[in-house]
Amino acid sequence: MNVVGTGEAPLRFLAQVEETKRIDVVEIDGPIDVAQRDFLEDAFARAESGEIEALVFRVNSLGALGVDVMPLVQRARDLPVPVISWVGPAGARARGASLLFLAASDVVTATPKAVLGPFNPGDLKENEDLSPSEFEALLQEVLGTKDTEGVQAWSALLEDKMTAKSAHAAGLVSSLPPIVGQVIVGLDEQEIVMQDGSVRVLDTAQVVTGEDGQVGLEPTVITRFYRISYVPNFFHKINTPTFAYVMFMLGLAAVVFEFYAASIGLAGIMGAACLLISFVAMGALPVNWWAVVLLALSLLLFSIDVQVVNLGIFTMAGTVAAIVGSLFFTSVGIYQVRWWAIFLVVGGMVLFYTVVMTTIARTRFATPVIGRGNLVGLAGEAQTDIASEGLVSVDGAVWKARSHRGRIGQGERVTVRLIDGIVLEVDRDLAVAGD
Repeated sequence: MNVVGTGEAPLRFLAQVEETKRIDVVEIDGPIDVAQRDFLEDAFARAESGEIEALVFRVNSLGALGVDVMPLVQRARDLPVPVISWVGPAGARARGASLLFLAASDVVTATPKAVLGPFNPGDLKENEDLSPSEFEALLQEVLGTKDTEGVQAWSALLEDKMTAKSAHAAGLVSSLPPIVGQVIVGLDEQEIVMQDGSVRVLDTAQVVTGEDGQVGLEPTVITRFYRISYVPNFFHKINTPTFAYVMFMLGLAAVVFEFYAASIGLAGIMGAACLLISFVAMGALPVNWWAVVLLALSLLLFSIDVQVVNLGIFTMAGTVAAIVGSLFFTSVGIYQVRWWAIFLVVGGMVLFYTVVMTTIARTRFATPVIGRGNLVGLAGEAQTDIASEGLVSVDGAVWKARSHRGRIGQGERVTVRLIDGIVLEVDRDLAVAGD
């Protein structure tokens, strides 16, 4: 795990602060997948060991992605230290199963521009909605059967969303600090009733007077910020529809390019790597596989027109297939490919096939067609000595050539007898030889 600072002035580390007084801030960011689950379990282990005074969740999540969060939520609720949630930074969302972490917290805060809810679908991969009674039963498991007011308040977020200000008015959010530093100092002298009935009073700040005479609060705790470490974070970040979609399309395009280039080089290797990453990501996502097939079909349709070096009905059909496959890449309405990614990828594919690939196709495939119809029988001039192979100039273009009979010297006139792929087989020009 990575421990990082915030750069926020209110949270500067103080030399006089006792090493034992710490608060951990952990991120619940993006989908709650296997990497996020393991990260939270490590954070809970630190809290259970008595290392910290409190645990703060910084929440910006659309919910669970193929992970049962209830064991995590119950463990967070039963920690021996106060648990505080902050939905932030500005524009952050707490929806789906991430709402359960808020409900299980002792203190819930949010930046004024955050949004809470809705809960459905609880799991992005399963894409199943809970009924009101099922959601209430889930909340009772988190809050306890006696907290009927809490259950009723959180139940309002099953299908609806609230701004942070509305949630504050409804009593779901206790305060609206714009930055996490203010969350820390705002906890000072708060009384928190723990699960065992004991009361904890937090001491997180002290009143100080600045040089300008202004009075403010300064933290009296060390705040440690934790994020998922690099390798797990890579797999965490790729579990998004936009990333998986872009990697899939880039991978296919690179493989097709390598096919037309008739080689196995860097493009082919990079294409295979992109496809591998995309399939790993798609395995964790609620992907519509028919849409994935449609995207692959769109490249095949583009390739048909490229093969005949003509842009027509197949190019138009490929464009339509690419757009439809992109729009329906996933089966969850809130978890779709970003519109800008669709615009860039589809637009880029059209340009790639209509400009780059048609040029490559002309270079690779047009030569034999032109040669068979026009080059056989034409006269030219040897640009190099031709024993096994050399170069000749025919009709203003330079070609690879091999001698049909015997050695031909540089500058001698030749006649094209036949064509083998992109190599011309030539003889001395008999008309010149007879003069």
